[in-house]
Amino acid sequence: MNKVWHGKVEWAWVDIEDSADLLDDVDVESFPCLLVTGDKDVYFFGPVLPQASVATQLVERALVGKIAPMENAILEALNQRFIAANLRQNLVK
Repeated sequence: MNKVWHGKVEWAWVDIEDSADLLDDVDVESFPCLLVTGDKDVYFFGPVLPQASVATQLVERALVGKIAPMENAILEALNQRFIAANLRQNLVK
């Protein structure tokens, strides 16, 4: 999937046990869970089927504006904590 969106999308793997401090008050109830964000906006957060086509569709829709940003202060704060933590070491190549 990186080849499809080269330069437009970054993927980071976040293990919730290793990064529990970043989650703060966000409960992850089901796995796998996907967070789709922009610099400031959160477009999706929730469990997904473990199929590349599902993630592809979500990301494509977010990139072209077919998913409206969620209005959720807790998830917006989570996104900002992830950005501040500089998760570049977790980027998926």
